[in-house]
Order: sequence, then C-alpha cells, then structure tokens
Amino acid sequence: MRIAPTLWGRISAPVAASINAAMKRVASELTRRKGDAVTNSKEALKKQANARFKKDERAREGTKAMLEYETEGRAVREKTARLRALRLDKEAANKNEGVAAESDQALVARKKANHG
Repeated sequence: MRIAPTLWGRISAPVAASINAAMKRVASELTRRKGDAVTNSKEALKKQANARFKKDERAREGTKAMLEYETEGRAVREKTARLRALRLDKEAANKNEGVAAESDQALVARKKANHG
C-alpha cells in the first residue's frame, strides 16, 4: 500500500483519494452556490421585496385590528353608560311611585278612620 504525504501526516492512498474527492465536492458545491446567487439575484430581490411587503401588510392589518378593537370597546362603554343611566332613572321613578303610592294609602286610611 502506498502512503501519501499530506497536511495530516502520512495516510494511505485510498484514504487520501477519498479526502480529495470530498474536498472537490465541497469546492464545487460552494462554486455552484455562488453562481446561483449571481444568476438568481433578481429572484432574491423579488423574495426580499415580497417578504417586506408581507411584513408591512401584517403591520397595517395589526393597526387596523387595534383600531377596530378600540372602537368596539368605546361603543360598549358608551352603551353600558346609556343603559345604566336608563336603569337608574327607572329605579328613581319606581321609588317615587312607591312613595306616592304609600302616601296615597296613608291618606285613604286616614279618611276611612275619620269617616268610618
């Protein structure tokens, strides 16, 4: 078996051949990737533009959703305040009717006692 001198010391020829083949594959892969980056630069720019557009669109949708949320909250608070005011007015009217009814009953009872 033949021993080849390398950076890693002395290794056998089949091992050196497999290492060299692997290194060539790595080098060719790197070269291919660089070529893809150059030939596909328009595609890369298009992808970046699409990503930026989608990000901006999500931001706009988030702002719109927040405005809707705040608007709905304001409407609920206004409706609650209006219904509360109506309820308090009704309770006050019922209380006044109750006082008037009691005073009428007392007046009728006094008349009966005086006339009866």
